[in-house]
Amino acid sequence: AKHNGSGVRLRYGVPAGIAAGQTSTVRLALSNVTAADGARVEVRAAGGGELLASFNLQRGEQCEFDLPLPALTDGLHYLDVMTTQAGRSSVQS
Repeated sequence: AKHNGSGVRLRYGVPAGIAAGQTSTVRLALSNVTAADGARVEVRAAGGGELLASFNLQRGEQCEFDLPLPALTDGLHYLDVMTTQAGRSSVQS
């Protein structure tokens, strides 16, 4: 696992490949929320694109969810998962 400034742990599952016109499901799992005021999570299309999900997690809360994503083109597609906790932020793609 690579170091991230916010301390929120992100795990994810992605399909091996997806063709244009298909919808794929990405599974995200977040944990390690330790700050008294919790953590903020935002999921965007890579490069500051469309906001796909936005929510808060309470201290000690864990979250796992599936995010359906349509592919407009063949190839690799990226998401940016931004987490903020105790004034520290991280972006993982």
